[in-house]
Amino acid sequence: MSLPVLAVLLVTAQEPVETRPDSAAEVSIGGFLDLAIASVDGTLEESRDQINGTSGPAEEDSFVLAAAGLRLDLRWTDRHRASLLIGNLPLDSGARRTLGSNSESTQILVREAYIEARDFPIRSLALRLGAQPLAFSNRYEDDPFFLDLGGSESAWSGTGPTGTRVTADRDTLQPVGARVSYDAAFFLKAQLFAFTLREGGAPSDDESAIGLAVSTKPGDRTTVKLWNTLFSGPDSGASVWTAGLGVVHALDDDWLSAAELYSQFGKSRESLDKNAWAATASLRRSWEETWVEIAYEAASGNDPGDPDDEGWQSYESTRRLLVVQSPEFGLDWDTNYALARAGAEMRWKEGPSIRVDVGLFRLLQDIPALGLRTRHCLGIEADGRLTLRLNENAAVSLALAGLFSSEVLERLTPEAEESAWLATLGTDLRF
Repeated sequence: MSLPVLAVLLVTAQEPVETRPDSAAEVSIGGFLDLAIASVDGTLEESRDQINGTSGPAEEDSFVLAAAGLRLDLRWTDRHRASLLIGNLPLDSGARRTLGSNSESTQILVREAYIEARDFPIRSLALRLGAQPLAFSNRYEDDPFFLDLGGSESAWSGTGPTGTRVTADRDTLQPVGARVSYDAAFFLKAQLFAFTLREGGAPSDDESAIGLAVSTKPGDRTTVKLWNTLFSGPDSGASVWTAGLGVVHALDDDWLSAAELYSQFGKSRESLDKNAWAATASLRRSWEETWVEIAYEAASGNDPGDPDDEGWQSYESTRRLLVVQSPEFGLDWDTNYALARAGAEMRWKEGPSIRVDVGLFRLLQDIPALGLRTRHCLGIEADGRLTLRLNENAAVSLALAGLFSSEVLERLTPEAEESAWLATLGTDLRF
């Protein structure tokens, strides 16, 4: 019996929830401010321009990027609530919306506006309607590798008549729709969702995402997750299915292993078949305030000799290695790569934490239009981050990142630069 069928049987077998006395209505106000003062090597923007076929400044770029929001929550019973989030978009319409550069950059929007009913219509079921985010991670502390609706750029902005390019436009889409969640505690969790992803332009530019995510624990130390989603793009006939499997297994109290595997099929354009894949694997050893990790991830790219589109498409928000992966500051290289990575973090109680990540990036397929071959190394990246937590609601951090020995950068820049760097000084404030 499949997990989706089992979930339906469990739901229908539940007794209708009894009416409970309403609790007093509660109103809470909160918010956040994420501020980053950044200095970015002009080589990175120059390389992005070459990849995307656009033009821009080649000099080093210093700017301030801010994400701020104010949230209002209203709870009128112990099972019903509404939430409203008003804030700005740091990335929008293909560009950074840096602080104070112009009036458009500081445009305030409704980011979230939804209502939620729990134990509706039966116990363990919840319904949420409206503008809302949705993100899935295989390990809870990881950046979403596949799906982060409301926190990522379009999965379709990098697609073209011959396939999917390695970077996407800087943008943030707003998901609006419905999500039904089922939570049977230890045994089974499931989410069924249907969203329209608003681009901000004409309705014909909107995208959609429909899917089912299931998580179950066959044992005390193992969690298995299944995803099945359908993405529809703005072009007629553009629809891509993604089937995914994730496994997290604790070998003992100190060792944790995890893996993800995805397969994509459908059409990235009406006349272009999609046939793509992606995978991750990791192994972590933890102590009280320290962990070390080795990991591997890969995302397929277009094979110049294959008529299908083999470029991986996703609504990811991976930002672990800033130069290659960050959309805010770096190349935002999303597809056609393999990454071998090692990382470590050390924390001091009531003190700072230090994190270091090192990764080797390589191409999986040639990119003839850019003169790149699989033998060309994308580079070795080293990132370091120092974070000082002032209290439970405020932290400051300093991040330094560099990409070295990059044959890709060497071929994309007129000066044949083999390295690039960036630095950020950030604040993380919650109230």
